Amino acid sequence: MLNIREINLFRDATYIEEIEEGYPKRKKYKVITPKCEYFIKIHDYKMSHQEIKKEKWLYQTYENLKIPIVPLLDIISKGDNTIFVYPFFKGETLKKENLSKKEFRNYGIKVATDVIKLNHITHDSNLFKPLELEKTFSKEDWERCKKIWRNNSYRKKILQIFTKQEIRLLFKYYKNLLEDVKKEKVMLNHNDIKTGNIMLDKQKNYFFIDIDPIDLTVLGYNIYYSLFWFLLPNCEKKEKCFLKGFMQTIDSEKRLIKQVHFFLIADFINELEMLLKDKFDDLMQEKVWLKQMLFNKNNIIEKVIYEK
Repeated sequence: MLNIREINLFRDATYIEEIEEGYPKRKKYKVITPKCEYFIKIHDYKMSHQEIKKEKWLYQTYENLKIPIVPLLDIISKGDNTIFVYPFFKGETLKKENLSKKEFRNYGIKVATDVIKLNHITHDSNLFKPLELEKTFSKEDWERCKKIWRNNSYRKKILQIFTKQEIRLLFKYYKNLLEDVKKEKVMLNHNDIKTGNIMLDKQKNYFFIDIDPIDLTVLGYNIYYSLFWFLLPNCEKKEKCFLKGFMQTIDSEKRLIKQVHFFLIADFINELEMLLKDKFDDLMQEKVWLKQMLFNKNNIIEKVIYEK
C-alpha cells in the first residue's frame, strides 16, 4: 500500500486518517500538514497523461462556468497509484443533512440547472469518448446475471421473486430499451448524481464532489447509481424529493422515461447479488412493487418521479 508520507506534499504530515469508503480499489484520507488540511483520493491504477489532462480540464471548466465544486489542487502519479488532492471540505453530504422535503427538492432543482449547463459544454473529442452502453451494460450485466443464476442458493431466491418466463421477458424488455436509448443524444454529464455526491457547507451552499466519472453519455445516466434505491418504497422520502426536483427540472416534458427505465433495470441487475444476500426479505416484501417498476406496469415510474 502507498505510504502517503512518501509524497512530497505530505512529507511533513502531522495527521493522517482514512475515511470510510465503499470501493476496495479507491481509498480516501484526511491529511493535515503544518500548512494545510487536505482531502485525498487514491486510485490503485496509474492514469495516463491524457486522462490527467482531461480531469484538470473538467475542473477548470466547472470553475469557469461557476458550477460549484470542491476545487482540485493537483493530480499526482506515484508508482501504480493516482492521487487526487483537494482542500479538506468542512461540511457534510446532502445525504446526511437533516433538511425538509422542500429543501431536498430545491437542491434537486439547483443541481439539475447546473447539469444542464454541463450538457452544453464544448468538449475536446480527443479527450472524451462516448460511453459504449451496449458493452458496459448489456454485456456485463448479462454475464453478471448468468454468474448469479449458476449459484444454486441465489437461483432458488430469484425464483421466489420471478418466474423463469418473467426473467426472460425482463431481459427482452431490457434489450429493446437499450436499442431506443442508443439513439438518444450523447452529451457531457456528471453521471453520478446522488445526495452522497453533493456537499453542503455551514451556510448550506452546495458543491459537487466525485467529478471524475464525467463522460459523454445520455442524460438518464446521471442518476444511474441511485435510481433503483430512490424508487423503492422504503427509500428515504426526502431523497425522493431530491430526485423529483432533479428529474422534473432536467426533463419537464417526460422524454427521459425510457432512459430512466433502462438504467433502473441495469441498476437492479448490478445490485442483484447484494440484494439477494442482504435484502432478500425486503425484495420478497416488495416484489409486487418491484415487478411494477421493472416491467413499468401502470406507468409506476412516471407516478413516482413526476407526481407532485
